[in-house]
Amino acid sequence: MKKLTDRKEEVLEKMRNNPKGWRFQQLRGLLEHFGFDVRQPSGGGSHAIFSHPDLDYILSIPRARPIKEFYVKQAVKAVDNLFEKWRHEDDL
Repeated sequence: MKKLTDRKEEVLEKMRNNPKGWRFQQLRGLLEHFGFDVRQPSGGGSHAIFSHPDLDYILSIPRARPIKEFYVKQAVKAVDNLFEKWRHEDDL
């Protein structure tokens, strides 16, 4: 049986290779797995706001189905930036 992390990394790689056709819940699960917090904008709305304490920016992703590939690419890039930051901190 594979570990959860291995499965999430497989999903990340699949998103990287084909950013089309993903659902909001799949993207949310991936981001939350890697430590992102999610919140609904104070005025409501159709977007969710994702942030991570180790990154200095946020992601605003609509809950539309399917999610446009632009937003999936943004999320993958954010996780990649997080990995890069962690690698850099380990090198110090």
